[in-house]
Amino acid sequence: VFIFTVIFAFLLIEENYFDYERTLLKELSISGENLNEEQMQKYHETKKELKRIFIKNTIAIATLAFILFTIVLGLYKILNYLLQRDLQVFLKFFKETAHKDYVLNPHTIFFKDFKIMVGYANNMVDTISEQKRILKDLNQNLEDRVKKKTINLQETNKKLLQEKEFSEEILDAQKKFLRYTVHETNTPLSVILTSIELYTMKHPKDKHLSKIEAAVKNIFSIYDDLSYLVKKDQVEYPKSMINFGDYISYRIDFFKDVAT
Repeated sequence: VFIFTVIFAFLLIEENYFDYERTLLKELSISGENLNEEQMQKYHETKKELKRIFIKNTIAIATLAFILFTIVLGLYKILNYLLQRDLQVFLKFFKETAHKDYVLNPHTIFFKDFKIMVGYANNMVDTISEQKRILKDLNQNLEDRVKKKTINLQETNKKLLQEKEFSEEILDAQKKFLRYTVHETNTPLSVILTSIELYTMKHPKDKHLSKIEAAVKNIFSIYDDLSYLVKKDQVEYPKSMINFGDYISYRIDFFKDVAT
C-alpha cells in the first residue's frame, strides 16, 4: 500500500511539474525573446506565482497521498484486529469445548464466512454432546446391571455357603451317627456271639439257634463294613501279604451257618 501510494503521488507531482514547465514555456513564448525590464519583471512574478502554485499542489498531493495511506493502513489494522478477534473466539471455543459444552454466539463474529463456520461448530458441539449423553446413559445402565449382577452373585454365593455349611453339618452328623452306631453295636453283637458259643458248648445246637447265629453273623458283617467306612479316613490300612487259603477257610467257617 505504501509503495502504490508513493507511485500515485510521484505520478501526480510529475504531471504537475510538467504543467508548470509547459506554462513557463508558453509564457516565455508569448513575451518574445527580447524582453524589456517591465516584461522581465512580469515574467519573474509569473514564474514565482507558478512555482508557488506548483509547491502548493505538490504539498496537497503529498498530503492527500499520506491521508490515503493512513486511511488504508487504518482499514488494514481494523480488519486485522477483527480477524484476530474472530480467530481468538474460535481458539477459545475449541479450548473450552474440550472440557465442557461451549456454544459460540454468532453475533460476536464479524466476518460472514466465520459466522457460517460458527453454525457448523455449534452443530458439532450438539452432536458431540448428544453422543456423550448417550454414552453416559449406556455406562450408567451398564454399571446398574453390573451392580445388580454383583448383588445377585453375592446372594447366590451366600446361599451356596449356607448350603455348603448345612451339607457339612449333615455329613458331620452322619459320621458322628455312624461312629456312635458302630461303637454301640459292637458290644451287644460280641455278647450275643459269645453267649451262643457258650450255650453250644453245653447244649446241642438246634435249628432256631442256628438261624439266630446266622442272623447275628450277617449283622456282624454289616458292622465290619460300617466300621471300615468310619475308620478309613482316620486309620491307615497298609498292604501286606496274606495266606489266601487260610483267609477263604476263615470266611467259610464264619458264613457256614448263614449258607446252611
